[in-house]
Amino acid sequence: MTKPTVAVLRPDDNRIAAAVEYLRSLGVSPVADPMLTVRSTGATPVTADYCIFTSRTGVQIAAEQDWQPSDSVVCAVGQQTASAL
Repeated sequence: MTKPTVAVLRPDDNRIAAAVEYLRSLGVSPVADPMLTVRSTGATPVTADYCIFTSRTGVQIAAEQDWQPSDSVVCAVGQQTASAL
């Protein structure tokens, strides 16, 4: 039986390398496609009731911009995002 092939769509940083390594450990043949690019716009968001972060990259960009939540309720989608917060 041949190994299944699995596409990996992650940003071209340590996450794609980790994903490829993990898939290899499962005995599959990964195809890495670093098609995602995350770039800061340099803009600071206006005050909002809720600020929802969906990735640790978003958290890192907010920190680099010295963003402060003010009175916003900050939410995280996923454990890695919550840990980054």
